[in-house]
Amino acid sequence: MGIHLKDSKPNASNDWDSIINLLEQEYSDAEQPLDLKSTEHVHVAADYRTRIFKVSKLLSKTLKRLYIVDTPQAREVVCNPHVVGEELHDRMYATSVETMKAISQLTDAFSDGSTAVLYHIWRASPGYRWTNAYKTVVGKELPEIGIRTKYVIKSYRKHEKVKRLKIVARNFKVLRKIQESEGLSKELTILNVDTVATGNSGKKAINALVSYANANGLKIKRVVLGGLMSVEGLQALTETAERHGIEVYAFPLVALTGLYPSNRYDMPLYGYDEQEWRKKKQIIKIGSIIDKQTLLDCLPYYLHSLDTAGDFSDRQIRLYNGKKYETVDLRQHLRRTRTFIRNILKMPGLTGWQIKIGKNKLRKINDELKKLSTV
Repeated sequence: MGIHLKDSKPNASNDWDSIINLLEQEYSDAEQPLDLKSTEHVHVAADYRTRIFKVSKLLSKTLKRLYIVDTPQAREVVCNPHVVGEELHDRMYATSVETMKAISQLTDAFSDGSTAVLYHIWRASPGYRWTNAYKTVVGKELPEIGIRTKYVIKSYRKHEKVKRLKIVARNFKVLRKIQESEGLSKELTILNVDTVATGNSGKKAINALVSYANANGLKIKRVVLGGLMSVEGLQALTETAERHGIEVYAFPLVALTGLYPSNRYDMPLYGYDEQEWRKKKQIIKIGSIIDKQTLLDCLPYYLHSLDTAGDFSDRQIRLYNGKKYETVDLRQHLRRTRTFIRNILKMPGLTGWQIKIGKNKLRKINDELKKLSTV
């Protein structure tokens, strides 16, 4: 008789393999199962530690390319919410360089004659460092536009109030220059990197840009998506693009996650809906589409049920709100995450090794808070 997950005590690589098999079985009945069979490794000339996985099951006439980008740096960000500030920026730049290599080798986005434009969704987008990474890989400056969407109510761990999202700032000035230039194609490839949970902000951003383009003699050929991303969010953006006849290429980081039903905000690799348990004592399982090797690398460090993005905006040093830059109090993110982890550790069914991971996370968050208090 095999071991049960609650009895597991991993000490070697074969133990982790057994645990992954148990997790796959446990989450097989989840709305978003733990899907380890839909990824296919593809070769890209990149850092030897980088892995690129094609995901064919979600491809459609609109979503033409879908590749998960797995780097050690991205896994650090996903598994370690105490990675903030300059450490976050450095890891995201390294990951984005690898993403740009994948885009340039696996698609024609940079070689088909269309004009590439980076479309920021402020505030999170700049933290992914696509501006710098594009220049490093492609060797050119990337024109940039941006939009700011904002929930009318406070939105930390609350994205279920779909109708309360509005656009509060936008800057499309660069598009006017493209429109007036004789040397630039009026057909656009839009690069859009963001944290995509529900996709609500991305849908508004696409619709606003299409309206502007249609009124000003420009055509959006495709949108290239990147960042931390849920399955639901990707599907929502794909459906929006499809209505406008725009093709989509997507390069999510580490995994395509599920989404907490309770708040449509938290994006775990695997786990339970913590808010649903805390408020209703109900267990809702959530998995993701992830390669088995990626999960093997994450499992000893990732805490069951924890949001992979970890409020990505508030992990950055400063944020642009569409009008000016704001300095971020990193301690707010760390304190919120500390509370989140403490709540996860109260949930039923966690194993000894999962609890150990959680306590280790708490210790590192406290260390980071002490470091920041002396700055």
